[in-house]
Amino acid sequence: MISLLLAFPPLLVSSPGDEAPVLALKGLDPVELVAGREVSGKDEVAAVRHGYRYLFATPASRALFEKDPEACEIQFGGGCGRMGPLSGRGSPERWLVHEKRIYIFASDACRVGFARAPEKHLDQPDPVASGTPEAKAKGKALVERAVEAAGGAARIDALKSYRAHFSGKQKTGETNHAVTDTLTFLFPDAVRAEESWDESRWGNVLGPEGAFLFASKECREMVPSQRATFLDAANRQLVTILRARTRPDFSASSLGADRVGDREVEKVAVSFGGSTTTLSVDPENGRVLRLCYHGRPGSGPLGDVEVLFSDFRPVGGLTLPFTSGATFEGKPYPSLTRTLASIEVDGNLDPALFRRPRG
Repeated sequence: MISLLLAFPPLLVSSPGDEAPVLALKGLDPVELVAGREVSGKDEVAAVRHGYRYLFATPASRALFEKDPEACEIQFGGGCGRMGPLSGRGSPERWLVHEKRIYIFASDACRVGFARAPEKHLDQPDPVASGTPEAKAKGKALVERAVEAAGGAARIDALKSYRAHFSGKQKTGETNHAVTDTLTFLFPDAVRAEESWDESRWGNVLGPEGAFLFASKECREMVPSQRATFLDAANRQLVTILRARTRPDFSASSLGADRVGDREVEKVAVSFGGSTTTLSVDPENGRVLRLCYHGRPGSGPLGDVEVLFSDFRPVGGLTLPFTSGATFEGKPYPSLTRTLASIEVDGNLDPALFRRPRG
């Protein structure tokens, strides 16, 4: 699988919800700030939200904030505006107001990069797959062909859990880091993505207690934008796409013929849960040889992601790709180019994996 496709950016939780809240925006009133004015707040007129302490110039300003906090608070739950909702928290003293929303950043370079092209860093809804009745019928048939090649509808639909694990090295500069990625689904609606670099560990989890970001012994609850980003990444997994075909909001439409290497393929756009992904299906054997989408494959800007699949192996009654090779905006993307160490289906999972991490 796509090097665990979720490919979340490194999470360094600097101020989890269990710690004392951090003063936001150098004490400036956020309601005034989104209106284009820098007005200092007062210590005695404050509100705490998502780990930040906001000060307000007047009780009336605080009342406006409390009426619609998502409009005036720091966006992305404090994640860096350039690196995305699931990144580590930026500095609450380094901000930029764009279209009446406040974003903070991990560095001055991140702030400059965001200011230069905000549209490259802010997600927009994917267009839903659509087409003529003929294109939709062919799209549905292509998805069913891919399901059959992966193990058949009965096996796909009966899948209870899925775990993919990668262990290897990744080089940054002159340093080789020991890296592990583990992605675990407990169907239908729990997922955990965890990564480690050397001694550092972080991840994201969605389960019966909610959605959380964690690192070491720190944990904080996701805000809606973070949860949406997490689910969007999960919805681009090949297994979840094939299982989703029976959902009421699932749609598929053929996009015509193409090639992947020396193989002729048929492209099909699939949509569900707000995400749209294009699959390239080999019509001879039904295997999905390529997966494309517009999004954020890691920490950084949005763009076009292409992942090529190979090394298909049988596992637990399924046939799944173990090797992926990826590009981002047409250039190689190393962190999505790898061979999985293992895939486990319907294993005996500890339910605690999907509860709020507690260190």
